[in-house]
Amino acid sequence: MPVADNSDNAMYQMIASDLKLKVQQVQQTIALLEEGDTVPFITRYRREVTGGLDEEMIRKIELLLECEQKLAARKLHIEGVIRKQDKWTDELAGQLGRITDAITLEDLYQPYKPLRRSRERQALQAGLGDAALLMWQACFRMPSPEQEFSGDKIATMEQGVAHFIRDPYRTALLFDNTDHNAEEAFSGVADIVAAWISTTPVLRQELRRHLWRRGQLESRPARKSSTTESRHTDQQEAAKFRHFLEYSEQASHVPPHRLLALNRGEKLGVLQVKLVHPGFDPLVTIKQILKVHKEAAAFPWLESVIKDSWQRLLFPALTRDIRRSLSDTAWTHSYQVYGRNLKQLLMQAPLTDRVILGIDPGFRSGCKTAVVDSTGKYLEGGVIYPHAPQLRQTEAKLVLARLVDDYQVDCIAIGNGTACRETEELVAEMIEETELPVVWTTVSEAGASVYSTSEAARAEFPELEATQRGNISIARRLLDPLAELIKIDPCALGVGQYQHDADQKELQGHLERIVGETVSSVGVNLNTASAQLLAFVAGLKPGTANAIVSHRDHEGRFKTRNELMQVAGIGAVAFRQAAGFLRIPGGDEPLDDTAIHPESYPVVTSLQHRTSLSGAQLGEWLSTQSHAEQIELASTLHVGLPTLLDIADELQKPGRDPRHELPGPLFRSDILTIEELQPGIVLSGTVRNLVDFGAFIDIGIKQDGLLHLSQMGRQIRHPLDLLSIGETVTVEVLQVDPERGRISLKLTGGGG
Repeated sequence: MPVADNSDNAMYQMIASDLKLKVQQVQQTIALLEEGDTVPFITRYRREVTGGLDEEMIRKIELLLECEQKLAARKLHIEGVIRKQDKWTDELAGQLGRITDAITLEDLYQPYKPLRRSRERQALQAGLGDAALLMWQACFRMPSPEQEFSGDKIATMEQGVAHFIRDPYRTALLFDNTDHNAEEAFSGVADIVAAWISTTPVLRQELRRHLWRRGQLESRPARKSSTTESRHTDQQEAAKFRHFLEYSEQASHVPPHRLLALNRGEKLGVLQVKLVHPGFDPLVTIKQILKVHKEAAAFPWLESVIKDSWQRLLFPALTRDIRRSLSDTAWTHSYQVYGRNLKQLLMQAPLTDRVILGIDPGFRSGCKTAVVDSTGKYLEGGVIYPHAPQLRQTEAKLVLARLVDDYQVDCIAIGNGTACRETEELVAEMIEETELPVVWTTVSEAGASVYSTSEAARAEFPELEATQRGNISIARRLLDPLAELIKIDPCALGVGQYQHDADQKELQGHLERIVGETVSSVGVNLNTASAQLLAFVAGLKPGTANAIVSHRDHEGRFKTRNELMQVAGIGAVAFRQAAGFLRIPGGDEPLDDTAIHPESYPVVTSLQHRTSLSGAQLGEWLSTQSHAEQIELASTLHVGLPTLLDIADELQKPGRDPRHELPGPLFRSDILTIEELQPGIVLSGTVRNLVDFGAFIDIGIKQDGLLHLSQMGRQIRHPLDLLSIGETVTVEVLQVDPERGRISLKLTGGGG
């Protein structure tokens, strides 16, 4: 019977200990997840069950649960392999049961893995395993990883061991295979013993611990290579790694962004990265762990075997383990940064009730224009050619002025890519010359080209060319960032570091979860939301989202949330998960325009009967009750206190969009050039991207300025702890390098 995994209680305790939570919180959260509840639903509507855990903590529990399940599955696989070899013991069962991490588990499995290394496999196939085992017993006091050998040869081999130790080159007693001479057999035995040394679990763990504690990552310029990848490495790309051409740092202290930079430099063929261990002699540790018989006649031979095992097998394997562990940690951190950046990007305040002129800048191909009304409807668009080589600036200004005047444009959204700053200058001049009451701002155009060729864009604008769809997206991003950006693959939105080196499937899944959680936290208008937006609501999928839109097109607008149950594919489970995140303004049931879940409507009804109050008055009354009275009321109504407080909040602010509480975009009407910048100048800017070492700030110059972590005025671990993408900040210029296009900034206002 297979060994049992850690009990559920042990797993709960382990996760609770890792996350510093109560065991009950972990247990109840996992129960909800296993019942099929989504993270947004649990976060919003099961707070009394989880003890108020937020999305991030619930996601961590989910991730650790997944890791534990993978570990349990791997244990079962390993047990099965060892049982097939008839080597399963109670001691192994105990060891397997106590293991709590994947690396230690793989260490235990090493001696039982089918040999893939040709030298050791060939030596064993040549019948040298018994000789290797006796040689091990003659040289080490620690048992070998391999305990089985043919008993009928013991007597002969025991006679031969003495001769082998005295003069291994001249003895033939240990080697039955006449196809090998003594020297070849001697080398084969060395290969087997070296392999056994490298698979000794306790030795691997101890050496890894020493390397982790003392090892340093060192990088140097890579040797010139004739490989295609190295020959074509862009010199500008290579220049980014100049700080790592003479670099060394304790491996365990390398921060995630530096580790990913080293990995990328190595991948590009720019850097040679290796793990070194100054002040640590691994051969001494190996001898101590294996308890070498130093008086053995074969000791000189054994030293060469130990050295070979370390250099050829152990050190490369342990280096891979450590670097893989460092990379996994770095990517986990980076995915979290991606996610937080993406959420901030999606949560930017919408610009409601405005007419927007979007411009997708370009040089040779011109600047594409598009006007959208306050609902996002496309009104007019075209192309202007103000920049080289055409330089039709006067004509371009006239076109822009006409569009602004004809459609009463409130704001111009300029994509922040190629020719952005030149287009800003054009717009600023047009505003100054015409004195039109319009302002402009820059908008991230990341992913606009991806959207313009997507199936969603073709379905929405079948009559337009792909080049014209991108600038419509730019305009709409200012109007409603969330509704527009969810149409684009989140990996294309440029909100992280080294994202092209990441595991794309894992990154995609992580970012899509973030999008879903963000959409659910904001809420979606059931009668106007696109299928793309609905698909990200908790409990819904692309199929059910399309079914909702189809039902809406054929049956008309939804009047109540309950009508959602009439849509094909929406059952009780999907309805429970999704209903609270769907809004119906002006519907038959006022509560349908709040985040109050339909399962709590009876609670609201009971409160109305008790107080003869409704709507905002009822919410205000609930909020003014003492804490003790609220607890008693929640108990009487058989509802959790968090749910009761949420009801009070929602009744006071029906239809609330949390994005409106965040700062809006920074509008401009003039322009600066990098030549005008001087140290000490104070400017307003917009946070465009957040990375481990700082923030990139758009200050209206062609290049974004770098606000380094050290210049943020507070002791923080990460820029995300202080700043948000899209946030307006006040910064002071510290240094300007026009030749390299670099601007260093210091935070003086905003943040936190």
